[in-house]
Amino acid sequence: MYFRCADWGIYSIGTHYARAHAMNEVFATSMYRNLPSAHPLFRLLQPHFQGIIGINMQARANLIAPDQNAFAKFMSSGDNLPDLLVNCCKELDYKSMVVPDDFETRGLKDLPGYFFRDDTVALWGILKGYIEEMVSLSYFSEDDVTKDEELQKFVEEIKEIGFGSFERAGAEAGAEAGAGFPKCITTKEKLVEYLTVLIFNVSIFHTGVNFQINKYLGYLPKHHPVLD
Repeated sequence: MYFRCADWGIYSIGTHYARAHAMNEVFATSMYRNLPSAHPLFRLLQPHFQGIIGINMQARANLIAPDQNAFAKFMSSGDNLPDLLVNCCKELDYKSMVVPDDFETRGLKDLPGYFFRDDTVALWGILKGYIEEMVSLSYFSEDDVTKDEELQKFVEEIKEIGFGSFERAGAEAGAEAGAGFPKCITTKEKLVEYLTVLIFNVSIFHTGVNFQINKYLGYLPKHHPVLD
C-alpha cells in the first residue's frame, strides 16, 4: 500500500512530468533559440515540440506551484512536490534515453514476455531509420555535422544551460555535469542517435506513459495517491 502510494507520486511527477514534459521543454527552447526556421533540423523537430512550452507553463502554474498546487489536494507529497521533482530529476540521464542501451543496462534485454520493451525497441528502430534518411538529405559527411555551428550551439545549450546543474545518474562526485548529454556532435551516427532520443522522448515515450495513466493509476482503491 505504501509502495503504491509512492509509485503514484513518482510516476506522475518523475516519469510523466519530469521526463516526458519538462525535459522536452529544454529541447524545444534550445531549438527555438538556436535553429533558424529554415534549418533542416528545425523542420524535423518543430512539429514534435510544438505546444510543449505552453503546456508546461500551465502545469507549473496550476499543478505544482506553491499555494496553488492542484496535486496537493490528493497526493501525499502535498506542497513538497518541488522536492519530489528535484529527487526524480537526479535519475535523468542521456544514456538511459537511448532505448536499446537502457534495456541492456538494466538487464532486461532478453527478459521473456516483456512486451513494453519489444514494442518500444521496434518503434525506436522505425524512428531511427526515418531520421537516418532525413539526416542524409542534408549532411553528406562527418565534416558537414562538425561545421554546422547552429547545430553545435543547439546541442551545447541543452547540456550547458538546460542540464548544466544535473550530474549524470550514478556518476562519481566531481564528474562533469550535464546529465550525460553530449556537448557537441561530430558524426552522422551520433547525430541520428541524438535526434532519435529527442523525438522518441516527446512522442513515443510520452504516449506510452501518458495515455496509460488512467489504466495504471485510475482505480484509486488499488493505487492510493495519499495516505493519512
